Amino acid sequence: MLNRSLGKLNSANHLVFDCDGVLVDSRNSYDSTIIEVLNYIFRPLRKKSPIDRTQIEKLRESGLYNNEWDAVYALTVFIFSQLSRESAKAILFWLKCGGFNQASEEINEKSLQLQFKTFLSSLKTDPISDVDKYAISTCNKKGTLDEFQQLIEELGVPLNPSKSSLVKLFDSIYYGNKIYKKIYGSRPILTREGLIGNERAAVNEKSFKKLGTDIGLPFFMLTGRSRIGVEHVLGSLIEYFDLDSSIFIEDVVRRDNKKAIPMKKPSPLPLLNLAGNSVTLYVGDSSEDVLMANNAKKSLTQIMFAGITGLKEDPLAVEKFFIEQGADLIVKSVDDLATLYTRGFTVT
Repeated sequence: MLNRSLGKLNSANHLVFDCDGVLVDSRNSYDSTIIEVLNYIFRPLRKKSPIDRTQIEKLRESGLYNNEWDAVYALTVFIFSQLSRESAKAILFWLKCGGFNQASEEINEKSLQLQFKTFLSSLKTDPISDVDKYAISTCNKKGTLDEFQQLIEELGVPLNPSKSSLVKLFDSIYYGNKIYKKIYGSRPILTREGLIGNERAAVNEKSFKKLGTDIGLPFFMLTGRSRIGVEHVLGSLIEYFDLDSSIFIEDVVRRDNKKAIPMKKPSPLPLLNLAGNSVTLYVGDSSEDVLMANNAKKSLTQIMFAGITGLKEDPLAVEKFFIEQGADLIVKSVDDLATLYTRGFTVT
């Protein structure tokens, strides 16, 4: 579906790609990692975590959770804030001592889903502080504020990943032994194969050849991922990208989170940095992607957005959202985008 001038789209001389949902099918890695982390943390509860892919997607729709560490932090804090004091203490005993005292309480899933809607409505501007404000208010009413503060002391926050056991737990499950050791120089919290192994490239190399070699468009990447994670999954396809000029937000966060804050989507700064004064098409799949592009357009009108829908659980809902946000182009895949460029954006 084309929403704007075909000629303008055809004039783009910079292509900037998001990674997950665009270049990589990560549906069986990131979401599964989040769920496994929650199951591990809340092991003393009588049931596994009531959070599933639906709630994770709803959280991402807020536009604040491009970073998976922020997402798992938000969901951990939300679940903990709903617990009784007895169950909260059981979780803390497990995390601090490795002792397993099963809590007698069962989470009321209907009640939790209702509270989740309230939780989502409280997320306005900041993925961490908004969550903390919600939890402090909720835990204060439940009498578990002290337990919540102990939880944060134990897990740490994603703002300082090198000192956060929550981030390291996530990375041990997602990256697995070998890549974790490359990143941290030490053994992971859990020794296992990483769920990154479930990921697959979502683009055909022929499409990159059309765009990069035949048409001659330079490729850049703007993603919440780490460079090592991108290289692991895309393999030889990364040769089409200017990686040194690309932006890997996870790596920026690891180096200096204060500098990373203005670089996190939907901030327009990283896209504006990559675009320079060029006519630039940003290819993304999420709410924070299109919001970032729209924010960037306010400063640089020659920025455009192409929405990818093919790897979404509900492609029609995502397409509707992209239309409402004024996306310049909506396609199922990067392969379809390459076909349109080859045809000069003529529709047949």
